[in-house]
Amino acid sequence: MSGKRVPSASRKGQSVVTARSGGTGMRRALSLWVAAFGILLVGTTAEATPYGDAVLADSPLAYWRLGDAGNPVVDSADSHPGTADAGGVFGQPGLVPTEGGDGAIRTVGNDRVVVPGFEKFPGGSTGYTVEYWLNINSVPAGIGFNIVGDGQSVGDFYLMNYLLPNSHIRPHFLGQPTVSIDSKRALTTGVPYYVVTTWDQASGLGSIYINGILDKHQVVGTN
Repeated sequence: MSGKRVPSASRKGQSVVTARSGGTGMRRALSLWVAAFGILLVGTTAEATPYGDAVLADSPLAYWRLGDAGNPVVDSADSHPGTADAGGVFGQPGLVPTEGGDGAIRTVGNDRVVVPGFEKFPGGSTGYTVEYWLNINSVPAGIGFNIVGDGQSVGDFYLMNYLLPNSHIRPHFLGQPTVSIDSKRALTTGVPYYVVTTWDQASGLGSIYINGILDKHQVVGTN
């Protein structure tokens, strides 16, 4: 999630990270980031809503609704607030269809929202789920851009989700024998999508869901 060119923004909705119930720890910074050109991070207000209540009922590890008026970017599920870079613009129109109001943070170039490190795979976890809303206004160039990710370096990452130049979604698992899988479906610009990527430790199965429908699953390893 780096880059400079900014012809237009894509939009990303409310972000959720859930660990499913041993596992090793993951206590690294989580970034809601941009790469290649720019991204609009979109959610709703922090007020109680049916959609927000449904998300919280799943007991996620973190849930950033992105309806803040400014920093900090509040985690509605726990105490993991994020900080938007100086270029971040709050108060942009929300994206989740059933949620009204202004709930977005627009970031450009290298700007991003960064959350300090916290445990994302607590003891007893058997997998994880990453959820977000996305509306692409312009496809990225080069290798694509990182929508959401937990990474220290090029070879040390987890929970990463990318949008590729061909408009496919690519979750990275850093597992064996497969590091990543690409969605079968290419996303269309100007259309909102609800994307969920999951990993099950017991089976090693990585899955991509788009708008509630299984798009692809493949064994990616149990490590």
